[in-house]
Amino acid sequence: MRVATWRGDTRFTLDEAPDPAAGPGQVVVTVQAAGICGTDIHATQGLFPWKPPLVLGHEYTGVVRDVGRGVSRRLIGRAVACEPSYGCGACSACQAGRVSQCPRATRVGGFAERVALPVACVHPLPAGLDPVTGALTEPASCCLAGLEMYAMPRAATVLVLGGGIMGLLTMVLARRRGARRLILSDPLEERRAIARRLGAGVVVDPTRENLRELPETTWLEPIPDAMLTSGGSDPAELAVSRDSVRLAFVAALQHLPPRQRAALILPLSAQGPVVVGGDERIRLPRHPEFDRILLDVRNRPPDVVRAVEKDVPPR
Repeated sequence: MRVATWRGDTRFTLDEAPDPAAGPGQVVVTVQAAGICGTDIHATQGLFPWKPPLVLGHEYTGVVRDVGRGVSRRLIGRAVACEPSYGCGACSACQAGRVSQCPRATRVGGFAERVALPVACVHPLPAGLDPVTGALTEPASCCLAGLEMYAMPRAATVLVLGGGIMGLLTMVLARRRGARRLILSDPLEERRAIARRLGAGVVVDPTRENLRELPETTWLEPIPDAMLTSGGSDPAELAVSRDSVRLAFVAALQHLPPRQRAALILPLSAQGPVVVGGDERIRLPRHPEFDRILLDVRNRPPDVVRAVEKDVPPR
């Protein structure tokens, strides 16, 4: 089979590799779609401590083509979303659910024609969900894992900074968790338009509007309950916004380089309470978040599927 191997900097090669075999408790998946995450791009820029040669890609879907001993053959032919990492299962990090801290963790890159994974790492997709949208189960799970670390007040007013895919997913999931009023800030009109369609009551262009100067009627409350950001926002906007909320909630930090995480968190924490969610040092999305995201799509598809529209423009 073929794999795309990262060779350092921005160099990749297409290489022949042995076909994976399904060991006991494993499945082989033919990859149909694999997303390019900001983490993958940051790795090519030397911002993550990853060493080439390496097969990248951790947001992927495919179809089960073979199963190992102890796995039901009924899975063969099923479309699945894939968790890209698994631990040894025996160390203290694994027992605490921090698979990323497992010293023997295995990371299976999705920039390959086929992969072998434990059966617990594949999650059947709802009927009719296309593989490209399904590949966003992993980033959506990051957003959900982070949000579940924040006890959001009922009928909260929430400010979301950044309308990329992580911001839009976080906004939709915040509404599902009971947020009453959604405000999104992003400099791109295309993103603001998508946010409006997904339920944002107010959208802000930070290049033209100062959040401090918005009328109180914008917020419905004197002070918004929370600011949600995946870390992709301008530092100046973060500073202004942090002043305007009761609590800053920073989600999905595993997609940011380590130094950028610290640069984001430290100034915010100096101004008041900060909740950090979805950080890989604390918790990565695991089986429950994958399952809940896919259950949400199965039961109430329009919002979540629209949130992962393929035309979300890059910054």
